[in-house]
Order: sequence, then C-alpha cells, then structure tokens
Amino acid sequence: MFRRTLMIASTIILFLSSSLWVSCDSSTPVIDASCDENNLGNSLLRWEIMPEMKGTVRIYASKDPEYFDLASFVTEVPISRNYKTIVRSSPDFRNYYKLIFDDQYEVKVASRSVKVSGIQNFRDLGGYRAAHNKTLRWGILFRSAAINHLAPYELDYLKHIGLKTIIDLRIPEEGTVSEKTAKEFDVVHIPIRVGNKYTSVQALKAPGVSASKVKNEMISINKDLVLHQTIEYRTLMHKLLDEANYPLVISSFSGKGRCGFAVALILKIVGVGQDKILEDYLLSNVYFNIPSVSKYAYDLSAENQRAITYLFSAREDYIQACFKEILQTYGTFEGYLENGLQLNKEDVAKLKAILLE
Repeated sequence: MFRRTLMIASTIILFLSSSLWVSCDSSTPVIDASCDENNLGNSLLRWEIMPEMKGTVRIYASKDPEYFDLASFVTEVPISRNYKTIVRSSPDFRNYYKLIFDDQYEVKVASRSVKVSGIQNFRDLGGYRAAHNKTLRWGILFRSAAINHLAPYELDYLKHIGLKTIIDLRIPEEGTVSEKTAKEFDVVHIPIRVGNKYTSVQALKAPGVSASKVKNEMISINKDLVLHQTIEYRTLMHKLLDEANYPLVISSFSGKGRCGFAVALILKIVGVGQDKILEDYLLSNVYFNIPSVSKYAYDLSAENQRAITYLFSAREDYIQACFKEILQTYGTFEGYLENGLQLNKEDVAKLKAILLE
C-alpha cells in the first residue's frame, strides 16, 4: 500500500504546478504560467495563452520576488514555444521568475515546493489568485512539516530566502525547533494538541485496528480545530497581522492537519477560490513522505497500513469537516472571523494588503 501511495504521489506531481491567471477584461489574454523544479534545482517554465499570441516572452530571474531589473534578464524565446528550461546558477538560492509577454503582460512564477532536504512539505504559497485580480505574493508566506535539526547549509538557504519567523504548531512531545535554528529565526510556539487513543502510534500498531474508525476520528479531530482550538488560531491570525514577522513559515508535524487548516483559513480570508484552497490542502499528499515517518508499517497488516494512511494523508473530507463545523457553529465564515478569531474588517483588509499584490 505504501509503495502504491508513493507511485500515485509521483504521478500526481507531474500534473501539479503553481499557476497564475491574468485577465483584466475581455481584451486581455488569459495566461496560465507555471514553474516546476527538478532535483538539480533547474526550473521548467511553462505557459499557455488564450487566445494565442504572437511575439516573444522575456524571462527574468531574481532571488528577490519583489525586485527585477535589467541585470535579472535571462533569455527571450518565442511565445509559441510554450516552455523554457532554466539551469540554476547556484544551489544556494531560490529563483523567482518574471515573464513578460509581447512587452505587455507580466506574470511572476516560482516552484511551489521549496527544496530543503531537512524539511518535508515545504511550500511557497505565492501565486494563488484571489479576488479582484489580485494574487498572493511570492516569497512571503510558507507552510511546512516539522522543522527540527537543520544542517548549516539548510539554515543558510532559509536565510537566503529571507525567512524571519517560524510559527510552530506542535506540542513539545512532537519535537521542537533546535537551539541553533532558534538563534537564527524568531520562533513562535502556538501548541495545538490533537489526537486521541485511536490515533496514537501504539494504537495504530495494535492488532484489530479499524481503519474506518481512524478515518472518522480524523474527521472529528478536524472539527475540534474549530470547536476547541479557537484561541490558538486566533493567536496565529493576529501574528499574521504584524508585517515585521514576514517572511514566515507555518509549521506542524506533517504540515497537513493543523497547518493545513491554518493555511486554508488564510487563503479563504484573502479571497482564494475554494477549488484552489482544496488543491493546496491536498498537495500534502505529494510533498509529505508518509513512509519516512512510519517505516514500522511494512510489518503490519493491510488494515493497519490503511489506518496509518488515513492518519497521515490529507483528505478532502478532513478539511471540509472544518468548514462545515464553522458554518454549523458560527452560521457564516464571516461570523467565525469576527466572533471566533476576533478579526474585524480592518484586520482582514490589513492581511490582504500584506499578502496580496
């Protein structure tokens, strides 16, 4: 089952990328641009334009997503080519790209995944399209699985991408950011306790475990994020209102559950569509390697392995359980923002101003 899971994830990753749509009016073309990075750090840029456009696309590369100049120019190719591979000049930096089509239309792209070997499920949330033709800024908000002990070159990489703050949602029993890492970044601990007797590692190893019961418990756990972790998520959201904390990463054990709900909230607040919110949530199935944290599972029964997969996977019914509970408890999403997270309209406007461009 675990090998099959890995095969499925490897297949999915070929079809998922960061995309950005640009369309201001009926005369403006729709541009879908993406960036996929291979294990060597080289970037494959792709684009599709409707209706088709003649001319060339000029490509610029920068370590800073907010700054491109003439020195950032890389190459120029025909728009009709629809792709270009960029060989990375240095493995120590993350590249952001600006594509200028026919000297008229600009699109920024970067790889969704941030490749740091010591951190799983590390992703840049830039590029998602929000309301009113806005997009999330690249290089300002990240999400990840656990950040523990990092090698010096990994710490340097995080500093090179400008990271300032790590918001760690784990409880102490799950691990903590190392002292060396904590000296380099501001670490904010907002522990959110989840799980019960059905979802502990020992329970999942026990004979007779019920995978369906574990699945149902995971749905209940996600509901509890709304019902019983309001103070923690309120604290997190108010940290996001301080521009001095950026760029920042929100981190949990797998970067899927607690972190996934936090990110889904942020995306919804700034106006990202529900389909993209779900797409981002499910990307944890691509970028989090379940066998790496559950090697013991190979010696267990198929039912036990299914239970472990339910525990560590991101599933649509998990995140939908959160949003359904919001509506059931607060009536509307806006009611949850105001009465649960204590975010007023000015706070929402400020968060949008920070995250969108």
